[in-house]
Amino acid sequence: MVKQKVVAFLDILGWKSLVASAEADPTAAAGVVQTALRIMRETPCNNSHHGVYFSVFSDSLLISADPTPGGLSAVLQMAESVSMNLISQCEVLVRGGIVLGPLFHNERGEWGSALAGAHQLCEMKGAPGRIACSNEVAQLVEVIYRENSAQLLRSHRIRGRAEHYINTLWHFEYPDPRNPRPGQLALEGEAERIAALIRRNLTSHRPAKVKRKWLWFRASWNRSVRRHGVLTKVPRAT
Repeated sequence: MVKQKVVAFLDILGWKSLVASAEADPTAAAGVVQTALRIMRETPCNNSHHGVYFSVFSDSLLISADPTPGGLSAVLQMAESVSMNLISQCEVLVRGGIVLGPLFHNERGEWGSALAGAHQLCEMKGAPGRIACSNEVAQLVEVIYRENSAQLLRSHRIRGRAEHYINTLWHFEYPDPRNPRPGQLALEGEAERIAALIRRNLTSHRPAKVKRKWLWFRASWNRSVRRHGVLTKVPRAT
C-alpha cells in the first residue's frame, strides 16, 4: 500500500571514478569500494514499528519512514551516520535529498512519486556533505523538534525562494570550552581527523572537480566548528 512517507535519497559523489580506479588497480581502491558499500548496507536498519525501510542501489541509498517523531528521527540519524561514516572511513562525500510524499517501500520493493522527488532534489540541490530537504520536511522538523530544530535545519533564500538542508555536522557545532560535556574529548579527536582528511584531499593530486567538492565541504566544516572555536578548522590557504 502506498503511504505518506519521509523519503531520503543519498548518493556517493565520484563513484564512477572510484570504481574505475578499483578496476585499474584493485589493491589501491577496491578496499575503499567494498567499505563504502558495507557502510551503505549496514549502517541503516529496518524498523517496522516506525515504518522504516531502506534499499541500496549501487552507490545510492533510499531510506523511508512514517512521518512521525520516531520515523523522522530514524531517517535523519541514518542519513547523518551514513554521510559521516563515508567521510571518515572512505574519504568520499555524499549528497542527498529528503521529501515528504507517497511511497510504497518494503522488503519486496519500492515505488512512488516521492522516490522520484527525493532523487530529483538530491541531484538539483544536494551538494558535497549536504542533504537538501523540501519545504514540507523542513516544516515537519520544526514541528517535531521545536526549539532544537535550529540545530538540525539550515535555511536560506535563493532568488526569493526558501531552500533548506539538514545540518549533518550539527554535533560538531556545540562543544563549548565554558561547559565541557561527556564525550567532548572523543569529538575533538574525530574533528582533528576529519580536518586532516580535508587538508589531504585538497593538497593531493586530485582532479579539479574532486577538489571543488572538498572545497565546498571545507566551507561547511569551518562554518560548523567556528561557533565556539574549540574544534579544528581547515585554513583557506590549504
